[in-house]
Amino acid sequence: MSELSTYARPYAKAVYELAKEQGTLDQWSDFLRSFAQTLSVQSVNALIGDPRVDEEQLAELLTELIGKNPSDEQRNLIRLLVQNDRLQAANDLVAIFEHMRNQDKGLIEAEVISAQELTDTQQSDLKTFLKKRLGAEVTLHTKLEKDLLGGVVIHAKDLVIDGSLKGRLEQLARTMSH
Repeated sequence: MSELSTYARPYAKAVYELAKEQGTLDQWSDFLRSFAQTLSVQSVNALIGDPRVDEEQLAELLTELIGKNPSDEQRNLIRLLVQNDRLQAANDLVAIFEHMRNQDKGLIEAEVISAQELTDTQQSDLKTFLKKRLGAEVTLHTKLEKDLLGGVVIHAKDLVIDGSLKGRLEQLARTMSH
């Protein structure tokens, strides 16, 4: 677990509980994504830690840049993250919030790493396979990694399936060396 995830988890949990209680999960999801996207802009990122910009100015500027007329709770979250120097954990906060949301919906997120772009049919087949294997709806996140040579590596919950050519060659090498 990364240090940023450790920082982000209590914020994500508190925000998720508040949003669930208020029935505002969609609004919070949109806000958090906009917030993280705003922080990723280079010119905005340069203001973080700039001694000429105090915490209150930074919080107000971020609130204005996000737009979407943030609620009082959302403004407070921005202020807390600025005051506690946790802005760098914004992407992790979004990921943890969305993970909690998906868990409540009974959805499982799976990362599929492949050597080549997967076709829609291949993605559909993988979803069907994982749904049968895990007993829940699956959302796929695909990532390319050329050094796999071929095949895929799947990470879903505690399950890891290495069907890559690279993985098979490494397994063969281990077998032959014993």
